[in-house]
Amino acid sequence: MSSFREIFKNTGLLGAVQVLNILLSIGRNKIAVLCIGSVGLGLTDLFAKLIEAVGGLTNFGIGLTAVRRISELRERGVSAVRLHRHVRLVRTWALLLALLGAAVTAMFALPLSWLMTDSPSHALSFACLAPAVAFSTLTFCEIAILRAFRCIGSLTKVGVAVAVSGLLVSAVCYVLLGIPGVLWAALGVTFVSWLLPFHFSRRLVPYRLGSLRLRHLRCGFPMLRLGFGYVVAGIVAGWAELFIRSVLLRSEGGWSMIAFYAAGITLTVSYVRVLFTSLDADFFPRLSAVASSPREANATINRQIVTLVTLTAPFLLVFCACLPWIVPLLYSSEFLLIIPMTLCAAGAMYVKAIYTPVAYLSLARGDAFTYMVMEILYNLVFCAGVSLGYMYHGLLGAGLGLSAAHLFDLCALSLVYRLRYDWRMDRFTFLRCFLPGVCLALGLWCCTWEAWHLRFVGIALCVLLMLPTLLPVWKQIRNNR
Repeated sequence: MSSFREIFKNTGLLGAVQVLNILLSIGRNKIAVLCIGSVGLGLTDLFAKLIEAVGGLTNFGIGLTAVRRISELRERGVSAVRLHRHVRLVRTWALLLALLGAAVTAMFALPLSWLMTDSPSHALSFACLAPAVAFSTLTFCEIAILRAFRCIGSLTKVGVAVAVSGLLVSAVCYVLLGIPGVLWAALGVTFVSWLLPFHFSRRLVPYRLGSLRLRHLRCGFPMLRLGFGYVVAGIVAGWAELFIRSVLLRSEGGWSMIAFYAAGITLTVSYVRVLFTSLDADFFPRLSAVASSPREANATINRQIVTLVTLTAPFLLVFCACLPWIVPLLYSSEFLLIIPMTLCAAGAMYVKAIYTPVAYLSLARGDAFTYMVMEILYNLVFCAGVSLGYMYHGLLGAGLGLSAAHLFDLCALSLVYRLRYDWRMDRFTFLRCFLPGVCLALGLWCCTWEAWHLRFVGIALCVLLMLPTLLPVWKQIRNNR
């Protein structure tokens, strides 16, 4: 079993890599605000969500199923020949699914334009996103290979290289072309996002495709059947995000409101997701190897939860305290109205730090049906909570709805996985989640105070109250336990 120190190191927080990623993301957002404004940001977000939605529809969860299967083969110690044969099969199916995704995007561009914008004017742009959808599927495949082989160093290099390349490509497109450059930026970023992991994975396993004959492709059918639940879950998740964008687009704010919502989500989800980087790269392969043993699986999950909570609670508190300075720095003063939403949604990220390692259990056990059902339930609550919250209380209500949806997911996962997989949260983990959570809630309340000196005094007291529960974990990390 991995020690707290090993888990902590694998999150990447001890190095400067994730800080660099954040700084590059900040630069990219700032360039976007200056060159294409809030309308361009809204269009960028819509394109990104469309790529995710169609990709989720057509990639059959190949990134997850490939990690699980290759991890199992490596754990069993199979020969390199057999392992490479399975990698060839995965790459062959990834190419076929990438072509399927591109075809679906091009064929349904017109109805998607009508559905999302009540106009056919964006049909051509949507059709031009077909290569981006294909590259996204191929990217999942190559990253899955690196994850399954637990190449943490290569994944770290890929993350940095993709962030730098994405910044350069986006900046050139935005500066030279303005809003029309949004499409070219999406295509360029997805291309480099595939090219860089492909460079590392082909050195690990030389790139070769398997036979396209049916009797050979049939060997991948179990992987696709397992991925069917992930497909349904991906469809629901992707289209839930598009539904929220559609609601925002039809409001008075239009494209600008999509940009404001996306900025709030970026602050509360994307930057905090830095702390979750090790889940796919390190935690999921480890959990897949012990998933059949409830005792070992519970111990692995509990340790991951404690590590994430230890990192997330103080990070969220300090980050939210600095929002009045961070928002103008990242965007512009026009975006200050997203601060209430961000404060409300910050609680969602703390809850996510608790339940995300638990949610991986169904993936590790290959239980696609349970994963699918839980994702559908969450996304239904997410759509209802965020859309109703926005209708009645604007962006503030959207943030409250997001937190409510994550709290529902925590309760539902805890109940269902306890009955189905004998999941148990131990006393040590519960205390390390509950007490910092209370302090975080008080600290977020302090962030609403207008007097900045009172705000920082209150937040400092909340951080001090967290220390008795966080220090024992830091001690175990220092002692390599």
